Amino acid sequence: MLHAVGQGAIGVEIRQGDEWVAGLLEGGEGGGASIIRKRVSWECTAERSLLRTLEGGCSVPVGVSCKWEDEKEKALRSVPHGSAENSGNGIITADGLCSNEQDGADTSRPSSSHTDLLPSSMNPGILHMRASVTSVDGKECVQGSRRRWIDSDESADMLGWELARSLVEKGAGKILEKITLNRGMIERAGGA
Repeated sequence: MLHAVGQGAIGVEIRQGDEWVAGLLEGGEGGGASIIRKRVSWECTAERSLLRTLEGGCSVPVGVSCKWEDEKEKALRSVPHGSAENSGNGIITADGLCSNEQDGADTSRPSSSHTDLLPSSMNPGILHMRASVTSVDGKECVQGSRRRWIDSDESADMLGWELARSLVEKGAGKILEKITLNRGMIERAGGA
């Protein structure tokens, strides 16, 4: 199931220079559990990049889902690093037609594996991101997915950007254009 961008993530803001609270969040020197989850941060970065690239906001019907692929799942799917394997996606219209276009994937893994010793919540890995843009009346929907090796905020941002560009190429731009036109008509009519 797809959800709204950032749904379920919790952001924590602290005072600048508050080392004590920062230590609590990061697990501190005593080896306590960290509540910071880099993977969740990377998911949010990818999702926000998708929405920003689509020039959307909370009123735009965009759904998204991110899932990390673990080593066992990857082995079962026989997806070697650097492969271009991907899942079927396409445009679904009111008449139920769907064109199964394929999106590319960048799953190439850096040669260094020093991060294998980190907790799984902090580990880089392959992030599979699915998204859809749906017309306001629900008659048109453009879907897509991308997979990419994520090891930084920049690679997460790139994943969101790539998926958004793919959705626009498949027709999401036309759906979003209609939504923007409707928004203008609503504003001129005194709001909704």
